[in-house]
Amino acid sequence: MLSAKEKQEDLKKQARLLEEWNKRMPVPIQSKVFISKDLPFEPEDDFFAYNQMEYSERRKMIAKNLKIVSRDDNSTHLKAHRLVKTSVKRDSQLAKNWKFRLVDDPDSIAKMFRVLGQRSMISQNREEELNNDKDQDETVPENILDYLPTYRSPEKRILLMKNLTFNKKNPIPVYCDLPFDLKNLENINIPNALVFDYTDINFINQFTEPNLTRALDMSKEGDNTIKCTCHDENGETVPCYDNVSCPCYRVNQVMRSFQEKRNNCSYTEFSSFKPILFTGTHSHFYRHVGFACSELCGCKGNCTNNALLLPNKRLFPIEVFRNNEILGFGVRTLSMIPAGTPVMEFTGEIVGDQLTPGAHWDNGDYAYQISYRDDEQLRNLIKKLNFTPEYEKLIVKLSQKKYYIDPKVQGNVGRMACHSCASNLEWVRVFQKSLSPAHVHLVMVSMVNITAGTPLTIDYGATYTKQRFESACMCGSFACLNGPDAATYSKAMTLKLSMCHKTLYDAQIKEWRQVIKPAPIESNNEANNENNLPEIVEITEKS
Repeated sequence: MLSAKEKQEDLKKQARLLEEWNKRMPVPIQSKVFISKDLPFEPEDDFFAYNQMEYSERRKMIAKNLKIVSRDDNSTHLKAHRLVKTSVKRDSQLAKNWKFRLVDDPDSIAKMFRVLGQRSMISQNREEELNNDKDQDETVPENILDYLPTYRSPEKRILLMKNLTFNKKNPIPVYCDLPFDLKNLENINIPNALVFDYTDINFINQFTEPNLTRALDMSKEGDNTIKCTCHDENGETVPCYDNVSCPCYRVNQVMRSFQEKRNNCSYTEFSSFKPILFTGTHSHFYRHVGFACSELCGCKGNCTNNALLLPNKRLFPIEVFRNNEILGFGVRTLSMIPAGTPVMEFTGEIVGDQLTPGAHWDNGDYAYQISYRDDEQLRNLIKKLNFTPEYEKLIVKLSQKKYYIDPKVQGNVGRMACHSCASNLEWVRVFQKSLSPAHVHLVMVSMVNITAGTPLTIDYGATYTKQRFESACMCGSFACLNGPDAATYSKAMTLKLSMCHKTLYDAQIKEWRQVIKPAPIESNNEANNENNLPEIVEITEKS
C-alpha cells in the first residue's frame, strides 16, 4: 500500500510520462482534432509502452500476458449490482436525482415490448407490414426459452486483457471462451479487432476533413456556440431541462418536435436523469434527436439537460468476450441496466462519405452513419438560429453529406456490441455545443431492462445486414431469419413478437432477482471496498 506522499509522487511521474508521450506523437496523430473534453483518466502501468507499439507487437504482448482464470458469474453479478448501488450513493448528483431500479410500471412495460416487437419486424425487413398489422395472435411458441439471451461464461476462461481501456477509472476485461483456444494457448489468434487505439471521445482529421475542421473552428465564435448561462451558486444540479430561458433546452425542445408521435403517446425525452423511452414505431435514429448542455455552459453540463451525463459516468461494469470465432468479440453487462438508460457512446473518427470506400481496413465493417441528406428538419432548425451567415451556409452544406463515425483504428468498446435481430440497444443522436456533424454524439440507449450477463446488442440496420449477412446472420435470436425457427417467427406480427420478447424478459428477470437477492444486505466494509468486482482466480499462467 502506497503512502499519500508516494501516491502523489507516482501521479507526478505518470503526468511526466504522459507529457513526454504526447511530445513523441507522430504527425498523423497530431493531425487529430478531438471534439470533447477528456473523461477522467488514470493510465495503467503499461499504457505508454502499449500505445507506442505496432499492432504485431501488441498482439505479442497480449499473447505473452494471457492467463487461464476462473470467475463465478453469479458472484460477479451480485458484486457488480452492489458496486453500482454504492457508486450511486457516493455520487451526490446521482444520489439526489437518479434511481438504480427497474423501469416496471405497467404503461412503460406495455410500450417497451410493443416497440421491441416492431423493431424485430423492422430487423426482418418487414417495415411495410407494420402499417397493416392487425393480427391479434399472441401465442408464444413452446420453445421460446431456447432463445434466452443471457450468456453464461464457462468455468475456465482465457483472460486476454485485464483492461482494454488501459484506464484504471474504466476497467474493461477481455476474455476468450473458445474451447479450442483453451487447449492451444501457444497458437491462440489475437485478431486486429482487439488491438485498436482506445478513445472515449470523437475526433476529426484536419487534413482529410478541412471543411468539418473549419466548421468546428467557426462554431467557437460568438453565437455559433449554443450554450447557456444557467448556474447554481451552491453547486447543485442546475434545472436546465424544462427551463424555457435555457437556450440549450430550447434547441432540445425543438428537436423533440422532430418525432412522429403515435396516438396519445408522450414524446421521448432527452434529459439527464429521466429514462429515454421510445413510443413510436419508425425511424428512431432519424427522428429521435436531442441537444445537451456542455462544459461550455454556465452549468458546466452538470444539469438536468444533459443526456450524455450518465454514459460519461461509466456506471455499469461490462466485459468483452469471445465465444464464437466467426462472430468475433461481443460485450455483455455484469449488472442490470434500467430501460431507457444511455449506456455508452459510440466513438471514433468522424469521416465523410468520400473517404469510406478506400478507408483503412475497410471501415464499412464498423463505421456508422450519423447524418443523412434528407434531414430537412435539422436544416430548418439551423436556419432559425442566430448563427453567422457564413457558418450557417457551411453547416447546411455539410448536413447534406453523409458522415460516419469510424472506430476501426481508434474507437471504444461500443464497436464491440454485436448485431441482433432482437436487439436490446437503440441508436440515438445527441448534439452538443452546436449543430455541425462534428457536434454529433452517437449514443446507445437500452430499450428494455437488461439483466446481468446479457450481451449488449444493436440492430446494424437493414442495408448493412443485407450487404454483410444476406442469409448468413448468426445472431442466434428468436427473430433471426437465418435461425432454425425462421419459418415461424418470420411470419409473426407485432403482438406475437412482443409476447416472445416479454416471455424471455420475464425468465431473465426471475433468474436475476435470485442472483441479487442478498444485495440489500450490505455491510459498511463491503460498501467501502475499493476492489470493485470479485478477484479473478488465476488457475494457471502461460509460461
